[in-house]
Order: sequence, then structure tokens, then C-alpha cells
Amino acid sequence: MPDFVYPLLSLVIDFVCLLMCLKFIFSKKGAVWIVPVLLTLIFLAGSALCLLAQTSTNVDTTTKVFSKALSIFFLGASFIWLIDIVVFRAALNPSSVQAVKDKRNLAEALFIRDKTAPKTFWQSGDDDSTYMVAKRTTKASQEDPKANQERKAIPSHKTDVFEPMHTRRIHRPNDNED
Repeated sequence: MPDFVYPLLSLVIDFVCLLMCLKFIFSKKGAVWIVPVLLTLIFLAGSALCLLAQTSTNVDTTTKVFSKALSIFFLGASFIWLIDIVVFRAALNPSSVQAVKDKRNLAEALFIRDKTAPKTFWQSGDDDSTYMVAKRTTKASQEDPKANQERKAIPSHKTDVFEPMHTRRIHRPNDNED
């Protein structure tokens, strides 16, 4: 009975490895898992041959001793291979925490790029032109305080609901005063 434990356990571990590799082959990065499937098949065949050598009655004692030592080797290799498959899968499948960090870093980089890049006429839009018109008319209407009060009540820019938050200009009542 103890002669069958090592090859049988190795065969079970290799079968689990084969199932995991076959599952991963049908994922997005399936081509990466072709080589691990082939290596798993080699381990599976070696474990099956060791189990067959232990169960057969036609084999001499030297072959049984050799197959028992080989089955211990395959058991250790299969266990290490199972750990490697789990680690490879974790390395190829980034966690959701890392994906969120990458998304935040990308958004921050785009925000910094937009803030530091020189703006063209088309990027400035109505915001700057409206602000400039209000600033130009400030000197002309300094005598008329009522015109200044009306201009302060009207926002100096248009906001769009679909405009990203970092590109909106915040209206402050004292923006138009010198």
C-alpha cells in the first residue's frame, strides 16, 4: 500500500495542474499557457508510468525501487509545479487594487498634462473670451455701478454637464474686479 501513495498523490496533483492550465488556456492570455500544459502532460505521464511500474507484477525489484524513487521526485516536482502555476496566474492577472491604482495614476498624468500644456484658441473656448470681454468693458463702465452689479450676477463662463471636472472654471464674484 505505501508503494502506491507517492505515485498516486503525484498523479492527482498533476491532474489538478492540468485542469488549471486548461482553464487558463481559454482566458485572454491563453497562448502563454501552452508550454505549462505540455510540461504538465510530461509530469502526468511520468507519474502514471511510476504508478504502473508499482502495480505491475512482471517488473523486477530493481525497477520497483527505481520507480519508487522516481515517484518521490515526481511528487516533489508536481507540488512545486502546482505552486508555480498559482504564482504565474497571479503574476499574469493583476489585482483589482493595482488596476485602480493604474487608473488613478493615468487620470493624474492626464490632468497634469492638460494643466501644463499650452492652451490653443480652440481649447480655451468661450470661457476666456467671455472673461476678456467682461474685463475690457470694466474700464468703460466704471462710472456706472449698476452695470458692474449686473455683470457680477452673470457667470463669466458656460458650464457643460459633460465637461470633465478638472477643465471647468470656478466662478468667483471677485474675478472681474481689478
